[in-house]
Amino acid sequence: NLSINAKTSCQYSSTQSSLFKVVEVTDVISSASYVCVGETVTFGALTNPPNSAHLVTTAWIGGGSPYGGSGSQFSTSWSTPGTKTVTVYCGSSSVSESVTVVDVVDVVSNASVASVGQNVTFGAVTSPSGYGNLVSVTWSGGQNPATGTGSQWTTNWSTPGTKTVTATCGTSSAQKSVTVFTIKSETVATKTTNGERTTIGLGEDPLCQNK
Repeated sequence: NLSINAKTSCQYSSTQSSLFKVVEVTDVISSASYVCVGETVTFGALTNPPNSAHLVTTAWIGGGSPYGGSGSQFSTSWSTPGTKTVTVYCGSSSVSESVTVVDVVDVVSNASVASVGQNVTFGAVTSPSGYGNLVSVTWSGGQNPATGTGSQWTTNWSTPGTKTVTATCGTSSAQKSVTVFTIKSETVATKTTNGERTTIGLGEDPLCQNK
């Protein structure tokens, strides 16, 4: 087994040899390429010779919270959307990896008024634009179904009133309200006069009720 007695700028030595072994970082891998604001991403350094990152001193910069760190792995998260680039340094070698951080800025729907039982489809508007299908967007506030996931989501309600749906991506969220109504049927009767049959309304006209 190798016993390490020195860690310097991307080189190490062992008790079995007086020679220093030089290490360089060759690549960076990440746990995700697209994340929501507030979600954690973990980066790992690949080295030559392989599996040597834990034997030397590596430095990371470019994160959000925290901004930097050391070690063979580095975990961080961001509170703002956009393309973020993390760089690992080991001596004179360095490698960078980028991830896209997404937040939900708005919710759109195919209807702002609907009858009970009528499906309404909602869509998440993201920043950067068009990334809703690449991250984990969750939905709440529906009834049938009550919750869901994805860049788009369809639900309906069996009771009237103002319904508010929320789309969440990490620590960001946006809402959209829909007015749900019932249709009150008209009560009718018929009478015959001089051989002609006439329909007479006895109740209220069809009325949209949202209360």
